[in-house]
Amino acid sequence: MLTLATLLASPFITAGVGVSPAAAQSPDFSIQPPWTNATFLQGASSPENWLNLTSLGGFSGTVYLSSSTPFPSYTVFVGLFQTTVPLSSGGTSLAQFYVSIGMNAPPGNYTVWITGGSGSLSHFVQLTITVKAASHPTFFTIGANPSSLSIPVSSKAASSIGLYGSSGYEGNISLTATPFPLGLSATFDRNPVRLSGTQVTSSTLTLQGSSPGYYSVNVTATDGVNAHSIRLDVQVYTEQIKPGPTSLMYDLGYTGSPYPGGSIILVNNFTDLGIVPIRVSNISIYTDFGSFKPTGTPFTLTPGHQTTLQLTTTIPQTISVGTHTVVTSISWQYSNSSLWVDQPTLSVTCHIAILQTPNNTLSSFFTRLTSRLLTQVPMVAGILAYLGLASVGTLVFARHDRTHRLRPTPRI
Repeated sequence: MLTLATLLASPFITAGVGVSPAAAQSPDFSIQPPWTNATFLQGASSPENWLNLTSLGGFSGTVYLSSSTPFPSYTVFVGLFQTTVPLSSGGTSLAQFYVSIGMNAPPGNYTVWITGGSGSLSHFVQLTITVKAASHPTFFTIGANPSSLSIPVSSKAASSIGLYGSSGYEGNISLTATPFPLGLSATFDRNPVRLSGTQVTSSTLTLQGSSPGYYSVNVTATDGVNAHSIRLDVQVYTEQIKPGPTSLMYDLGYTGSPYPGGSIILVNNFTDLGIVPIRVSNISIYTDFGSFKPTGTPFTLTPGHQTTLQLTTTIPQTISVGTHTVVTSISWQYSNSSLWVDQPTLSVTCHIAILQTPNNTLSSFFTRLTSRLLTQVPMVAGILAYLGLASVGTLVFARHDRTHRLRPTPRI
């Protein structure tokens, strides 16, 4: 028979938020939402919502998040920017979610849940969303559902652009999506859209991403006289860089002569693919022929921007030909608007192919000969003097021989 004490001690029953004091004695985690009750107007969107996850009792691991919205997505929808959150022992992490209210969502209360799980641990937060009717615009208004999208590279995602006219309104609405970045393309399935009276109509905006990054797209609707806009937040990600508010992409390349005794330039590229500023505080590069620290840290990246650090490195003469492993360790943080939050160290492994030293070509022969001669100045001076005297003697002999051959032969 279950008692009240048994229920309170269960790690699966959290009264909506957090964990019970008894469960906090062993490794566990808590989830704290920014609010448990909120009111939105029809057609509203709210992307700036943050869950606070905290390690309890020395918990360390990955928390997997999911949302449950038991309503049609065109009414009330809660989406997650990230579905995995790493937690270190005694640490905290943030996870962002958004709320999107359909323009035609019936007014009333909606209950949704966000659940976090790790192994046998599972906790949820219960959110109550109150939808209120929006006042009818003088002419027409615009909405988007969803207003935040995460798209894998080379894939597509869609948002429904809704239009609502006031009583008596008649007109053709033209839609545009700007700016039009190189890494993102946008198409509407209906454009223009005919709007009549209190009719609610929509056009599907399909977005396709070709380059990882974070993009803001403004969708504008105009009838030639009036214009209304709404912003969509779009993140394009790769299999290696998952979507989320804190995404740092690092890439290591090199240029130069990768052979024993040669010199190469290590090119370190950093890109902020998230939606919050990132600060790289330290970078260390480890190889079997030395350890290196590029200068230029710390530095700050804003969303969508890139920074490159270069480091010139000499490869030892004794290095063996073949593939050599390079491990880069990066310490970094993200901003939660009030302070810098430490992130787990990013460790990236790549390889450098050390090639055979170039063969002794004619060019390299003359290069080495010139280098050796320049180090033997007295010998070079002697050779030049000898060549000069030899040239003068040759000229004198040639002139004398020519004069002798041109002299008239005596007649007898």
